[in-house]
Amino acid sequence: YLGSRRAGQPAVSPAAGPELAATDTAAAVAVIAEPAQEPAQEPVQEPVQEPIAAPVQEPRPGAPAAAVSPAVLQFGKVRVGSLPGWGYDIYIDGKLQSKPTNAEFTLPVGRHVIKVVAVLDGVAKEMEKTVTVVPGEIGRHIFDLGQLE
Repeated sequence: YLGSRRAGQPAVSPAAGPELAATDTAAAVAVIAEPAQEPAQEPVQEPVQEPIAAPVQEPRPGAPAAAVSPAVLQFGKVRVGSLPGWGYDIYIDGKLQSKPTNAEFTLPVGRHVIKVVAVLDGVAKEMEKTVTVVPGEIGRHIFDLGQLE
């Protein structure tokens, strides 16, 4: 072993291989101490995953604005009043509402058809308006059914 050699003798037996048959201790230690180097590897790049886009729903031809469902709907308010009196049926986009006049509704922005139906002096009367709902605003609409003949 390395610490017990005599002068002139190799530090390591030549049978150990040509790379270890050094003639002095420093060379033998240098050969043994060098770590084996592995070939350099390039870093592996992980595949980049693209974000998945949400499908866009196209409006149906002839559908009212309320049927369109964009990613974020904006809303506005509509107050529906009536003359003479109050408590008449309200239809919005053809659907009877649970609240009679005078009432406030929150609707998606866009165009809507509002109809008020009443029976005055035994005669059925109705009035219809197309209104535009604006985000964050309150639209006030008075239906004067008394002016109808």
